[in-house]
Amino acid sequence: MSPAARRSRPWATRSCRDCMGWGWFDRPRCKACRCFVAKATGDHCDICRRDVAAIDGVCRLCRRQAGLIAGPDNKVRVDLAVAARTGHQLFIVGTLRPRGGPPPRQVPPKPLVSRLHPAPPRWTELTLFDLPRDLRGVSSKQPLLDSELAAFLMSRAGRIAELRGWPPRTVGSV
Repeated sequence: MSPAARRSRPWATRSCRDCMGWGWFDRPRCKACRCFVAKATGDHCDICRRDVAAIDGVCRLCRRQAGLIAGPDNKVRVDLAVAARTGHQLFIVGTLRPRGGPPPRQVPPKPLVSRLHPAPPRWTELTLFDLPRDLRGVSSKQPLLDSELAAFLMSRAGRIAELRGWPPRTVGSV
């Protein structure tokens, strides 16, 4: 296919034909489903009873739902029939965390060893005056200066904690 023909495809916000995930596509299927279809061994899902590409009788959407319910810590076995009992959670394509575990650790590059002698700095910042630190006024146990503001901030922190799943200790620290 020529590059000009590729550019002429109509990009649109739509749902994928197979996994029903929403995204910005130029084809009826998302990229993950196109790869799944290439490996598929059948054309009917025994779990959701749809006529879509399936591997061992299970489509990508049902596999994805089973993995979502099993959670990221389940590394042993995923119950693929769980989607038939619980239904499907719609999602936005490209926002899912891969199930393969954490990303590989990046090895930091070794610092370059300079064989040249470092040049001494041309200038240094001198101390204008030395003032001892006084942290006597800083304490979490002192009474609040503005209780209205504190109540507002605690409610906001509680809402963020609820959305992000923070433990109570993190809320207290915030």
